[in-house]
Amino acid sequence: MKGANAQATVTYEDVTVTNGAAIYGAQPIRNDNGKVLFQGNNTFNVLQNNQLSDATTAGIDNQGEWIQGGGYTEVLSGTTTLNQSWGNDQPYNVYYTNNGSLLQVNAGASLVWNLNKTATLYADEGALLSALTGPLTWNINGNFIINGTVNTASTSSTGWFMSLDILSAWNVNVGQNATLKATTGGVINLGSLLSIPLVGLAPVKWNFAQGSSVLLNNLSPGQNLISSAPGLTSGLTMNDPKVVTLNTNGGAVFATTVLTFPITITGGGLRTHSSSSSYVFDGSYDLVRPNRGQINASSTDIWYRKNTGTLTTFNPTLQVTSLSPNNYSSTDVGNIASGKYISWYQPNGLEIDGSLSNMNRSFNISLDPTAQNGTPVDGSWSPLINGNASEVLVIGDDRGQVPSLRVQVKMLQNNFSNGLQYYWVDPTTKAAQLLSLNTAVQIVSLSSNTLPDWIKATGAGSWYTMTFPTDSGLNLKANNSLLAQTNVNAGTFQYTVVDGPT
Repeated sequence: MKGANAQATVTYEDVTVTNGAAIYGAQPIRNDNGKVLFQGNNTFNVLQNNQLSDATTAGIDNQGEWIQGGGYTEVLSGTTTLNQSWGNDQPYNVYYTNNGSLLQVNAGASLVWNLNKTATLYADEGALLSALTGPLTWNINGNFIINGTVNTASTSSTGWFMSLDILSAWNVNVGQNATLKATTGGVINLGSLLSIPLVGLAPVKWNFAQGSSVLLNNLSPGQNLISSAPGLTSGLTMNDPKVVTLNTNGGAVFATTVLTFPITITGGGLRTHSSSSSYVFDGSYDLVRPNRGQINASSTDIWYRKNTGTLTTFNPTLQVTSLSPNNYSSTDVGNIASGKYISWYQPNGLEIDGSLSNMNRSFNISLDPTAQNGTPVDGSWSPLINGNASEVLVIGDDRGQVPSLRVQVKMLQNNFSNGLQYYWVDPTTKAAQLLSLNTAVQIVSLSSNTLPDWIKATGAGSWYTMTFPTDSGLNLKANNSLLAQTNVNAGTFQYTVVDGPT
């Protein structure tokens, strides 16, 4: 269906299409100005030499696009999957459309591109009339996943877009609770869309709605993730998304040429995590995990609590940040601009980090009343006996601008109740409180960024590391009813973090 009058609506439902010839005639769909609709579960295989692993340019040019035309594409329901490796082509070649190109994924539906070798993601052949231009628009209300490799969108130096003659803007709208995760080997060149006569460069507008999850990820070791300046009125707006992560293996997330692309955070605000190192995602593309720790042992990471406001540019000589209430420092904004990983995200919340905590404690007790930590000969209780090593409890509370939490300890089991008494000793006052079975005792209360010296805050609230020296935390008293024994479990204790101070 070719040309201005090719306006048919074609629906694909539960189909599987695989090219037969190895390097010719693999393109399954041509529809210039009609509608291409998908429902149910569909699979399209567009593979040079019939192999997704083939990373050559063996496939003949203009023989291996998924869709030629592409004025209107909509995934109504189910999952539509494209498996493509065709070194001279790309998923879309926008032929002769009258009003640009629309890609829409409805709520509950999924579009998955498994791509290996492609020239780019989008090319176009112009309009039948030069005045017929229009935007490239992505309306993602479901899930759009691009599982690319370092070979994806790598043939063209312009990355995602090549030879665009009619796409006069790029609008990306990721709706409420929707997902866009794109991994390729090509740069996102914001200046590669059509330059409009008497108007200027095409605008690029990205809008990420409440609860949405977005990943833009470049695997190429020699490229930035985003480059060049789009037209005026461009920008990225984040209105309470769950997480927006930008990551690149080479260069920086933003090239210094990315001008006229302000980033605006609205709604309740977002935290910031930036790193000098890129993150290596696995196939799950979990966007929460990287923000629960440093990217790697050698990376320099920067963290900020929730902010709203605007970043006007990441060009080092033109940077202007206006964020509240935690504006980036001049040093940090430079490091963020040159970083390989940036994530704006909702707080992880209130939690105990079990991987960093160690509240196990051992004690040495002697039945010799004259020895250190000895038990009295008359059967009475000994003085407090300290632990053999410090205890460490790590709590995260990144929800607001200050911590708001309590920590409680509860003794669940005393295996030697006739011979041992357990106490909690405050590290500041050294006051000791006897612990009773199944009774919670408050041991920490935080409601300020002013902390005692035994608590260290890092990661802008990501971690509050509480270190209890041997003479504080869990201590005990003993009597001589104990029997001689070694490495025996003497008790079980539960630590709980609770919202709010006393």
